Amino acid sequence: MMLIRTGTLLLSILLTVFGYVLGYCGVKVSCPLYEVFSPYSFSVLEPMFFFALCGIPAALVLLFVRDSAVRRWLSFARWYVPLSVVLIILVPTHDNSYLPLYSLTKDGAAFAAGIFFLGATLFIALHTPKSGG
Repeated sequence: MMLIRTGTLLLSILLTVFGYVLGYCGVKVSCPLYEVFSPYSFSVLEPMFFFALCGIPAALVLLFVRDSAVRRWLSFARWYVPLSVVLIILVPTHDNSYLPLYSLTKDGAAFAAGIFFLGATLFIALHTPKSGG
């Protein structure tokens, strides 16, 4: 179980750094790799950064919970992460709405999915019984 806990933390940190650095290169013309990462900056790299940024506190919570809570979280994460990735892909990159309440972009959807992921992790960690799983 410790491998899953530390692996989740390392993967979250790696995806956050990767999304930030390459997303930055996709926006700044002065970056030597601008031409390579520019098409993917707003559609892939920035949403990945926002989702993984919310994964870091979730992974930190997993370091301090019981094994039964980690098993429950793992069964939740197996379904939630692929489903949220598909939903983030379906959301438009830019919003054409003039109403701020109805505006939803990939960045906002990824951040909302990450916040829900963090909340669900906290719920699982706090409400897992001490005996059994």
